[in-house]
Amino acid sequence: MTRREGHVAEGFEPVARAFEASFEGRPGMGAALAVLHRGELVVDLHGGSADRHGRTPWTDRTLSVIFSCTKGVLSILVARLVQEGRLDYDAPAIRYWPEFGEAGKSDLTVGDLLAHRAGLSAPRQDLSVDDIVDWDRMVSILARQEPLWAPGTGWAYHAITHGWLGGELVRRVTGRSVGDRFREAVAEPLGVDMWIGLPADRHDRVATMWSGPSLDELTATQQRERGFPGHEWLWRAMTLGGALPPELVGDGVGFNDPRIHSAEIPGAGGSPTRAPSPRSGQPPSRRPTGCACSTTRPWTSRSSPARREPRCSMRRPRGRVGAQDSSWTPRRAGISPTRASAMTGPGVRWPSPTASTRSDSRSSRIRWRPTTTAGRASSMPCGSA
Repeated sequence: MTRREGHVAEGFEPVARAFEASFEGRPGMGAALAVLHRGELVVDLHGGSADRHGRTPWTDRTLSVIFSCTKGVLSILVARLVQEGRLDYDAPAIRYWPEFGEAGKSDLTVGDLLAHRAGLSAPRQDLSVDDIVDWDRMVSILARQEPLWAPGTGWAYHAITHGWLGGELVRRVTGRSVGDRFREAVAEPLGVDMWIGLPADRHDRVATMWSGPSLDELTATQQRERGFPGHEWLWRAMTLGGALPPELVGDGVGFNDPRIHSAEIPGAGGSPTRAPSPRSGQPPSRRPTGCACSTTRPWTSRSSPARREPRCSMRRPRGRVGAQDSSWTPRRAGISPTRASAMTGPGVRWPSPTASTRSDSRSSRIRWRPTTTAGRASSMPCGSA
């Protein structure tokens, strides 16, 4: 029986039971979970296997790729620069990155790049692993690329490219790479065990990732439906034209590839441990009586007063998904309405390829025309979507 360890605060025992239940019927699974509530570590759990074969236990030092959560870390770096007056969300991106103005992108702002409105969600040319581990090559490709839709007319999720767009702004302003800037400004001062661009001597701590049956089924459906309008570009946004598998992970490929672990890919490649150190969050006010628990031993608890959390508001686009083509629906494209709404927004008219999208730019020119569809924004509580 695989051992799970950790502790939870009093009142959070259901989280421990749910964590435990998630391992049922999954002998090769490993996971970790840490929850901070108003600065107090109320859940700190880990266990299972860090590889698919159960040979390496998942410990409190295991690193795991957190995919798009890395975008949030990048956004913190950008926000710090805005706070310091070194970067302006409303300024044109070319103020900091002059080369970015090619192919009709000179009016795009810093905010546009961060809000998935740049029209660069997918590459027009097929890329390789050699391309995506080369920072200079990737930002050069994006700077030269013609947007997939008219800038300012809509948005779509920049699944991987978001990191290079925002990260190059950080590099231009600070003179430091994203990984170095994160380490110096956040990780080291706060004692956070996380990396964007993992040092070689820490590769042995990274958990192996693999896709589950539901994701395999989804990507197989997407492969079959790639001919539907817009779906090819959603596919390319994830695979970058072949550099990554559609599931993003595989046996030694994608985000299981040591070369990708080492590269700075701030759209998806951050690698932290499960919990902050005492310096990055307030340590628990009352230590647990013990933390060596397993499937045959109750989870350790400690008291923690219940508090009512305030609700916050956020601006979210609202409108009919697939407005760029009346014949397009999430079901026809092989993706759920929830995922479609997260990846595309009103105002986007995807280009219809008229030629091969191979790396020869002369053969990958796409004709497109802007749409007049406009999205509205609404204010809603977090988590109500």
